[in-house]
Amino acid sequence: MFAGGYLGKFLRLDLDTEQYREEELSAGLLKKYLGGRGVAAYLYYKELAAGVEPLSPENKLIFFTGPLTGLDLPATTKFQVATRSPETGSYLCSNSSGDLGPYLKRRGYDGLIIEGKARRPVYLAILKQGVVIKDASSLITLKTTETEKAIRDDLGDSNLAVMSAGPAAFNGVRFANIMVGDRSFGRGGAGLVMASKNLKAVVVSSAGSIPVADPDKIKAIGQKAAKNARETRRGHNLYGTNQYTEIMNELGCYSVHNFTTGVFKGIETINKDYVTEHYKVKSAACYRCPVACAQVCEVNEGEYKGMRSD
Repeated sequence: MFAGGYLGKFLRLDLDTEQYREEELSAGLLKKYLGGRGVAAYLYYKELAAGVEPLSPENKLIFFTGPLTGLDLPATTKFQVATRSPETGSYLCSNSSGDLGPYLKRRGYDGLIIEGKARRPVYLAILKQGVVIKDASSLITLKTTETEKAIRDDLGDSNLAVMSAGPAAFNGVRFANIMVGDRSFGRGGAGLVMASKNLKAVVVSSAGSIPVADPDKIKAIGQKAAKNARETRRGHNLYGTNQYTEIMNELGCYSVHNFTTGVFKGIETINKDYVTEHYKVKSAACYRCPVACAQVCEVNEGEYKGMRSD
């Protein structure tokens, strides 16, 4: 096995029986399909037959981290999901930030495969004391933010990473996301797949560090990379991706009314300068990110006064 980066095993949960087991990953597989997306795609191809329907118990949710996920380096937050999409009926790959990928890795697993369908609404908790499957019947109608709070209260631990499906998913919305805190596995309907399995959430508690071959080198690389990111991505910190709004609009490729048009009339009311002046509260960062491109905004007047984006 590798000297660091990968742990060499993943967790497989069978919701039909509510049983789980650990499985090993070969070094050859991890070298050939570098990164969480590559490994997840390989396992999707290997384990899902062509005729599997997206919302059937035979579909799977395949979550995988990459070799840098969770390390003490900048922006090592990303992890991947592969599944059969309810929107397209074919392969879906999506990635998310948030802290669940790093927490999963620090808890000892490179990935998680979820298959089958639970007889009742449940959530999966991967904790210090072990893996637990808990009843989630009372959580089904809750929003994802409410779900996170309820689970933290239930487990008596505030230091948890949570990903969950919200009411849209449980009401059959085909493009429903899986939310990872305030981040998400977007597009393709992975949230609906999760809901179809009667799985409300996956929870992972905080753990220790991930072994690496050369800790001193990792530290040096991390310091240099963080400095470079802060200096070269200053615009991201100030404005986030909204800095591209006017450019996309000028090119006619801004997504408006479900892409029925590529131009937004009134762009001056949502561009980076207007949003920063009228709504921005602060910048916020993902797990171990030195840039902090998320723009926390709040409406100060009118019908939606008090609404915030965090």
